[in-house]
Amino acid sequence: MTESIRQDAGVASSLACPYNPAHSVAPGVVEATERMLGLGGTYRYASCATCGALWLTDVPADLAPFYAGDDYYSFEAAADPGEQRLLALAMKPLLRSRRLALAGGMSRWRGKVFPFAATWFAGQGITQSSRILDVGSGSGTTLARLRWLGFRDLSGIDPFLPSPEIRIGPVTIRRQALESVEEQYDVVLFNHSLEHVPDPVGALRAASARLRPGGRVVVGVPLADSAAFERYGTRWAQLDAPRHLTVPTAAALDAAAAAAGLRVVSAYRDSHAFQFWGSEQYAHDITLHGPRSWLTDPAASPFTPAQIEAWEAEARALNRAGRGDQGVFVFAAA
Repeated sequence: MTESIRQDAGVASSLACPYNPAHSVAPGVVEATERMLGLGGTYRYASCATCGALWLTDVPADLAPFYAGDDYYSFEAAADPGEQRLLALAMKPLLRSRRLALAGGMSRWRGKVFPFAATWFAGQGITQSSRILDVGSGSGTTLARLRWLGFRDLSGIDPFLPSPEIRIGPVTIRRQALESVEEQYDVVLFNHSLEHVPDPVGALRAASARLRPGGRVVVGVPLADSAAFERYGTRWAQLDAPRHLTVPTAAALDAAAAAAGLRVVSAYRDSHAFQFWGSEQYAHDITLHGPRSWLTDPAASPFTPAQIEAWEAEARALNRAGRGDQGVFVFAAA
């Protein structure tokens, strides 16, 4: 790693791995700072000697400030209904040609627009009429995209929602914890939200309890068993202290699934160039939304388009090797 792990056996030895308390805890702690918004502060992560997972040992008493403001991506406004209608009209000919494949399980569909949904759900018997709950929805960007793709029975929850309820067209997002949800679903989706909860096993168990027969839990997460974490250490963009309370590995998710009464039916890596340019920015004290960020102004950033493309190619190679810094896991009842 580019930054050392401070040895402090007294800190980590009294803690338990959140993915399996029986696992052995490594003696070191990883000291990281908040970099996405440039708030600073030092936060410590313990690591598991058995599965390699990381978890925050000193969770702030109030996490709300770390999700506040326009610079936290999850609460950036989703397209308003007018924009949604315009996009839907523009996409209508394309989507009409894709929907037969969607209805047939989507195994042959790899659309050019929002292809993530096809990959998430491929071969799982999920159709546009499947009932989907998005956990950790933020302002609803994922739900809006699913709606544009023709999925009709959608809802979302997020405990950090600024208001009790928001609507994205016909889709409702509620400020609510998963444990208080009473309905049953064909899909419970954690699209980069499981890492924001302190008890991932409990969250997976709660999701499992809310599945209809044959349902699926779909989880997209950053992964610590990655080349990017090894390369950048605490400046790895997807460590994201202190918002990411836990960062799993594939082995950690296997253990958590077993503890929650689930089994892995599909898993793959889907990292991209952000693992490199985001981490390089943090190494040079450039925040994600700063004026020199590639996200804000590519022309002002320290990277060229050719460099970004080279990183995209490297990300694809790492995904094929099982070393990308994020992945998608699909779980079913054991």
